[in-house]
Amino acid sequence: YETDGIDVPYTDLVTDPAVLSDLGVSQDMTTHGKLAHEEKYFGFSGHFKDFFLDISHIDHDMGTMFQFPAVGDGEPTQNVGTRISFGMKKRLTHTLSFDARLTYRKTEMNYEYVPLFPDFYGIESDRSKGYQAEINFFYEPAEYLEVTCGLDYQTITDSYFVYDLPSFGSPTLINNRIHLKGDDSIETRGFFAQTKYTPIHKLDLIAGARLEQTC
Repeated sequence: YETDGIDVPYTDLVTDPAVLSDLGVSQDMTTHGKLAHEEKYFGFSGHFKDFFLDISHIDHDMGTMFQFPAVGDGEPTQNVGTRISFGMKKRLTHTLSFDARLTYRKTEMNYEYVPLFPDFYGIESDRSKGYQAEINFFYEPAEYLEVTCGLDYQTITDSYFVYDLPSFGSPTLINNRIHLKGDDSIETRGFFAQTKYTPIHKLDLIAGARLEQTC
């Protein structure tokens, strides 16, 4: 998917066109090429007997504007994400089945601030990577009763966030970085249980609980 985006005069986007001159923007400037949008996607889903594999990847590039009119080709934003999940679904008895999977996720976002004038500088970047393992059991002892429970483990092995916006004129916005150090990780363990009771047709009574611990 690809588009050059809308092309409209900046004068149509402000209440008072005179403010454009105060910002150093010419009255005849338009959004042409500054809101371009390109998106690439790949997906695969397959299964063999009780096993399955799901893969998806998206690369999203988009021109945006933040508070002020953009110069040049606009303010580029990039979002990239990858997800790979491998698992198994199996019925153990006529009343009991389970679903187990291992998932890998990676995301990245980059934003470049280039409004007003060519030498304006500002960037923001956010990325993370992690894994998730989960197993869920489904017990159906009767047509009107379903019991579900599961265990979940997630770990973020890489997390990095930076915003460096010196052209905004505030010392608090310069070279800020937040990240995991060395072999550090963020781990979350969870357990949940849920019961669904259907006393009459079109009436479901559902009760459940979930416990989580993050460290």
